[in-house]
Amino acid sequence: MQVLAQSGLVLACCLIAGGGMRPSSQSLARGDPEDRIASIVEGALRQAEVEGLSIAIAIGSDVLLERGWGSAPDGSRADEESLYGVGSLLEPWIRVATLKVLDEADAGLGDAVNKFFPALEGHPDVRLEHLMGHRSGLPDYTDWVDGKMVREEVLARLAESPLEFEPDACLEFSRTNTLLLGWLLEDLTSESIPDVLQRYVFDPAGMECTGYEAESPPFRSIAQSVQEFAGSLEWGPSGPAPFHAHELHACVRDIMAWQRALLDRQLLGERSTSRMITPSVLTNHSTTNHAYGLNHSSLGEYDYMSHGGGLGGYRVHAAYYPRLDLSLVLMATGQDAPLVRDGRRIVRAIFDLPEPGVDTRPLAGEDGEKYVGRYNIGCNHVSISLEEDHLIFEGVDFDRLVLHYQGRNGFIADLDPEVRIVFRIEDGSAASFMLEQHGTRMEAVRFD
Repeated sequence: MQVLAQSGLVLACCLIAGGGMRPSSQSLARGDPEDRIASIVEGALRQAEVEGLSIAIAIGSDVLLERGWGSAPDGSRADEESLYGVGSLLEPWIRVATLKVLDEADAGLGDAVNKFFPALEGHPDVRLEHLMGHRSGLPDYTDWVDGKMVREEVLARLAESPLEFEPDACLEFSRTNTLLLGWLLEDLTSESIPDVLQRYVFDPAGMECTGYEAESPPFRSIAQSVQEFAGSLEWGPSGPAPFHAHELHACVRDIMAWQRALLDRQLLGERSTSRMITPSVLTNHSTTNHAYGLNHSSLGEYDYMSHGGGLGGYRVHAAYYPRLDLSLVLMATGQDAPLVRDGRRIVRAIFDLPEPGVDTRPLAGEDGEKYVGRYNIGCNHVSISLEEDHLIFEGVDFDRLVLHYQGRNGFIADLDPEVRIVFRIEDGSAASFMLEQHGTRMEAVRFD
């Protein structure tokens, strides 16, 4: 999916300045918040959205909760030490290792990719920084690789494939970016990715249960891969992933340790940490809601940074709220586990924040016509149509949404009140709209 957003997030500057400070105006909910959290998790278990789930929550260095519900992947009762597949976290981990190794190799993010992969000489404008931020324009290799992946064949296909957009013009998730970074790491270090991650990420962060050992939880080959990316879920193929990602496992304590190590500058220096957490800016000067493997969102007035996804039937979601100094990690068994949604519900439960409201109003046909049209969201085309008393949002790279009127040119998705569209009206017709989706914001501009 191609995405751009003018979100105005202040998260990056808060983190670069040395992390967030818990606001005095916001206190913990009265009573034991664990009861509210348990209610959220048990609801997901009853609805069969998850089979088992482990949670770790900390405010500053104080652990608020470490607990599990349901069954762990090995069949035991889930707890804070249960192991889950975390292959989707190769996204940020490979990028941390790349920043470290480039410094040691006297190379830089501004170097052209074809300096390291001569087969890509036909794409001279693609630089390493474009791979890091998913702004390269290189097509996703999983769209055409069938079966075993061979490096020379992938590079040859990329060499003959045109870029999907000029580098830096758009933000688009492509697994090719991380694949090339992984190969680069192996070439520069003469080590395998498991060894590289152990040396540059797991050991420095004090991660004790993370690794590729034989006791990793069973891989479910029929489960699709999924990546949290810029406010959406990017679904991919099933089956084993590159760099033995399907064998990678961790527990919630380790993911919490990794997150804190990154923010506390234990893994990278100030400059590289800034690059990891600062949203990208495109050639049209639009600020995206994605950094190097990390996403930027907000929950009401509280901005946060997150990452996660799923592989082999497991899901992981980790978030950090700087103003609340809150770290949250959820790990679950279940391909469709709604961890982004439940993570936001849990934060609301901890701090007694209000749930999003719904105030559906009738929309007369003549009133709805002013919104109908085609719009650009970054490099994507989407359409707004009218059906009876509601709008329909559709796009090739977006889910189809049924929208209900809330008043003041605002609409919400019928199945998810955290998905909202607000139109800007000029001369009696919509000129643009802002798509707000679980804390991320994407601007759409009318073109017809």
